[in-house]
Amino acid sequence: MEGGIGDDHLEGGTGDDFLSGGAGNDDLFAGEGNDTLLFGRDDGQDRVSLASAEEGATDLFIDRVLLGTGITADQLWFQARNADLEISILGQEESLTIVDWYANDASKADEFVLDDGHLLTRDKVAQLVSAMAGFNPSAVGVTRIPDEMPTVLESVIASAWQ
Repeated sequence: MEGGIGDDHLEGGTGDDFLSGGAGNDDLFAGEGNDTLLFGRDDGQDRVSLASAEEGATDLFIDRVLLGTGITADQLWFQARNADLEISILGQEESLTIVDWYANDASKADEFVLDDGHLLTRDKVAQLVSAMAGFNPSAVGVTRIPDEMPTVLESVIASAWQ
């Protein structure tokens, strides 16, 4: 399912879905199944809900986020926003918020995949959030992890993305 230009509301059903909001600030609801979400440059500020709204929903499915062409691990910034996980593309206004990431396991994406094949599993996300929590890379024009960031941050990024 693909949204177009503008703010879209896309809902996957039961079964395996492919969701791409496209340009605009989109709300994506994956539903049950092994779902794949595409997010890239010029996709706006999207919000994704992966878990079923039903009480006691379990995490029986594999959900994957594909990050668009040309996005590299050192261009992504991971941070906690209350119960949500926000992933920003440095130097741009684009962000992907995974709703209720910290509320339950069924709300978490299992994998984040770069177009060069590097993979981040959900168990490594906490390392990135923790390492990035003490910094603010929001300077205008910053498109990669700034050089003044400690090398420990670079090593955490390198070890998290396999």
